[in-house]
Amino acid sequence: MLKFSFKTTPSEAQFSRAFTRFGNEVADLTPAFEAIADNFYEGEREMFASEGGGAGGWAALKPEYAKWKSANYPGKGILQRTGLLMESLTDRSGPGSIFELAPMRLAMGSGLKHGGYHQTGTSKMPARPPVKLTEQQKNEWMKFIHQHIANSWPGLTGRDHAEISTQDVHFGSI
Repeated sequence: MLKFSFKTTPSEAQFSRAFTRFGNEVADLTPAFEAIADNFYEGEREMFASEGGGAGGWAALKPEYAKWKSANYPGKGILQRTGLLMESLTDRSGPGSIFELAPMRLAMGSGLKHGGYHQTGTSKMPARPPVKLTEQQKNEWMKFIHQHIANSWPGLTGRDHAEISTQDVHFGSI
């Protein structure tokens, strides 16, 4: 069986899927991973442009901090004071970005320490998760993998019968 887990740190699995029947034959998911990466970075650009709209909207800044930020970083949105966190999550080659692609492994995210504080919040700051996958993204990612496996399987073309099953989604705390 081939199992995929998508995680955010410092938490447990955000969701996972398992594939049976073809798992032992799959050796390279690079094309599916490339599509997933493109989808992730597009989603992150939308997340920052909407100030957390995909996550239900980020908490407003405290009035005192909002005033200071406006004076010192005019025009910068929430989580965009220096722009580094946004760059690390919207561009695979951005400063602080984590992007590792191998035939059976994909890692994406930010290596910036303050990203984790925003993801989970602190005792002095509410969580403003810069990474929160939507149900639509999760489904699209699974379709990318399904399509790649089905299209790569010898003897399967177009609408030939292929059984690719998935297990339930498992959510962890973010």
